[in-house]
Amino acid sequence: MSALDWISRKSVDITALNTPSVVRTALDALKLKQDGTAAAENTVNRKRTVFSNCLRYAVERELLATLPLDKVDWTPPETDDEIDFRFVPGPKLAKALIDAVGEQGARSRHLMAFFGCLYYAANRPGEAANLREEDFTLPEERWGEVLLSTSTPRVGSGWTDTGESFDTRGLKKRARKATRPVPIPPSSCAWSASTSRSSVPLKMAGCSARPRAAACCPRSTGRLGRRLDSQC
Repeated sequence: MSALDWISRKSVDITALNTPSVVRTALDALKLKQDGTAAAENTVNRKRTVFSNCLRYAVERELLATLPLDKVDWTPPETDDEIDFRFVPGPKLAKALIDAVGEQGARSRHLMAFFGCLYYAANRPGEAANLREEDFTLPEERWGEVLLSTSTPRVGSGWTDTGESFDTRGLKKRARKATRPVPIPPSSCAWSASTSRSSVPLKMAGCSARPRAAACCPRSTGRLGRRLDSQC
């Protein structure tokens, strides 16, 4: 009840949002973190989207006559999507890191396949977790392809219907049964073929029929330099 009391004291009446100055105060607050320092540009834009969705829902429920954001001349900060290559491993370093993962223990070949798919095929972790050998086309000399069809993100057991810590879904921002072909370079084809021949299928959890991929996912990528097999 104390939390509800705090929310009641700190919240304004929904009709106050018809006043542009109140909306501007809320938007300006999105620019700051709890300690008063400036928030990152992407954080501000993400919070503005959430705020906008709340206002749109209020309009839908007829609690507001119009969308208040249209009354305020407020521009969200620009984001810089340019990649800083000082912090991105190049092909040589990436190969060395993936090879090092493959020497860490009993689960190392699974993890090597997992991180290799992330780097060479630009898979999301949840997409790579569901891959099997039959999802790959691996010619010897030319470009190959990996066909993505599902994603198994780790979301926590409290947020799934099955009680498992992961959930099987369609690909992000696509229809439920949509697939996405991803080209992979010749060097990756040779690496993938070698990995699949090592008796470790290109599914992070092994060859079990059930989607236990997330069970083998490292709990923190910061542990890569440690004994990965003991973290799975």
